[in-house]
Amino acid sequence: FIVSDAAGGIFVFNAQSGDLIWSQKNAHKLGALSTAIHPLDNTFVTTGQDGRILFWNTTENKAQNSIDLGHKWIEHAAWSLDGTLLAVSYARKVSVYNESGDELWQSDDHPSTINQIAWSTQNELATASYSQVNFFDGLSGARKQKLEWKGSLISMILSPDSDIVACGSQDNSVHFWRR
Repeated sequence: FIVSDAAGGIFVFNAQSGDLIWSQKNAHKLGALSTAIHPLDNTFVTTGQDGRILFWNTTENKAQNSIDLGHKWIEHAAWSLDGTLLAVSYARKVSVYNESGDELWQSDDHPSTINQIAWSTQNELATASYSQVNFFDGLSGARKQKLEWKGSLISMILSPDSDIVACGSQDNSVHFWRR
């Protein structure tokens, strides 16, 4: 299992024994914000307040590749279900990259900071922000669906078939949509 911390450190542990395999202190200056494990191999990414996406292998104690987005806090990262696409969100935008780290598309601004991203089973990317959940085509970035709600959506989860969307709101309520 993998842990990234507020000081920017990355720690890889043996899941069965709990033994530390390797660690890298200060990998993200100013702090790490998210970790996304590739669904099919030993690759994972970390993101941070330093505006970088770092690509790692669980067996090596150094980043294999990096993408620098400048001074943006990269708050969320998620691999597509087949591991061919990586989505990251920063402020009011989301970008999708291929496995080589090439940007495929970038969204227009959302109404507020993106609070959650998730891939659905239909090769779609879902984003939650203030007043809405958006579904984008994973390859083109075309918006496929927008679900609206008055309020600040701060969390999101999709049912296994992606037909139901549940979002926690800042007012302590949970809102559901059937797509």
